[in-house]
Amino acid sequence: MTATIRAKCPNVIIPEAVWKRLMAYILACPMEVGGIGSVELVGGSLIITDVFLLEQEVTPVKTLLDGKAVRKFVTEWVRQGKDPEVLRFWWHSHADMPVFWSEIDMRTINEMSRDNYLVSLVGNHKLATRTRITSALPFPFAFDHVPVEVVPDLSEAMTKAAADEVAKKVRTKRRLFPFFAEKPSPVAPDDPLMPLLDEGDDQGEDR
Repeated sequence: MTATIRAKCPNVIIPEAVWKRLMAYILACPMEVGGIGSVELVGGSLIITDVFLLEQEVTPVKTLLDGKAVRKFVTEWVRQGKDPEVLRFWWHSHADMPVFWSEIDMRTINEMSRDNYLVSLVGNHKLATRTRITSALPFPFAFDHVPVEVVPDLSEAMTKAAADEVAKKVRTKRRLFPFFAEKPSPVAPDDPLMPLLDEGDDQGEDR
């Protein structure tokens, strides 16, 4: 009997400012380093809303979350009235090594996802990353090599300034009758210069 399994992997989205801070943490430490982050589930997307660096002791090939530091952080998080359930992001670096999941990484992932889900990211000094979504409920499953979408960090002031400038400099024109409607430009060939370049090569050979 053959079982058919269909699953849609959630999108993982990181705002530009959060992504830059995460990469800055990774680049700032010559050895491995790690931390946690907050995740917001919006529709079918998991948005990494913030990342945090905790007190820790690291080596060139190992980083372990300090249980005491994690408990201290979560306690302060709850004291500020924040939901601890959003702390579903674990990130760490492999410094100058390739990005992969080590045995220690998998133990950490399994421990942190045993009562819910976890988004994990490993990066290195070359800014290569690998992302995984792991869940224990309602049964164990995981998505690996998940693409990460970094969205531009457009501030309210920047958006308003752009809208004001567009309003001043851009004129819109509406057609009153459908038969006067302009048709969009057709799709161009992959490289419109290629025929011209080919002709130039032919002329060169004749010479």
